[in-house]
Amino acid sequence: MKLVSSVNCRESSAREIAQLCEFDPACQWLTGMTSINHHSLSDFRVDHKEALDDLLIQVLALLSAEELITMERVMHDGTKIKANASGKSFRREKTFLENLKLAQEQVAALNELQTTEEGSLRRKKAQERAAREQKEKLEKSLSELEKLRVIKKSQKEKEDARASMTDPESRNMKQSNGGFSPSYNVQISTDAANDLIVGVGVSQAGNDTHELIPSIERIEEKTGRAPKQMVVDSGYTTKGSILEMSSRSIDFIGSIPENLGSES
Repeated sequence: MKLVSSVNCRESSAREIAQLCEFDPACQWLTGMTSINHHSLSDFRVDHKEALDDLLIQVLALLSAEELITMERVMHDGTKIKANASGKSFRREKTFLENLKLAQEQVAALNELQTTEEGSLRRKKAQERAAREQKEKLEKSLSELEKLRVIKKSQKEKEDARASMTDPESRNMKQSNGGFSPSYNVQISTDAANDLIVGVGVSQAGNDTHELIPSIERIEEKTGRAPKQMVVDSGYTTKGSILEMSSRSIDFIGSIPENLGSES
């Protein structure tokens, strides 16, 4: 779900879209001058994911029928999108358990609170939702922490594993400036004929080494066919990806990294 505003600003964040609906003419026209809470936008995307995916497939099918998507050559790359978190939000299990206990106590206390005044009732419901969301986020952080522990090799690494309290699914990733920050790895595939996006994915991987094949599978799922050529940079070029592309009869066009010979 992405809005293109009159100022040519592209946003996919529910919070940012909600803010645009307050002042941007194109967004105001779409919403009929009605304010939309970012929670409602997020819930809508989650609740109707299958329908939105089906709509995207129909749009791509229509574009293909009009020969605007040819799949002759697909350009693919990834970009790091910073998460709604800071490095300081990453904590160990002990901190999560302590905060989860406090959140559970707060939810229980709010549930027991009795009120009859309309204004107080609205505030109570808002507080209940905020407390419930905090509890769910902490539970998600603990779940992500377990995922990290599975891939850690040494016991010390497992014990030192940390996850973000504010954006649990994010991972610390190296940025273009050489620093690190909580991010997501967004993969985008574009049909070269008319620069139309035919595949989008979000990964927790810190690099692009293993992202090419899943991206091709997403393209096939959305369009019903594989690209004839795939153009990528050296981040995707490994022996494994070259062999896999050959087995799929897809022309692989990518720069060769210096250490290709040492990769499996």
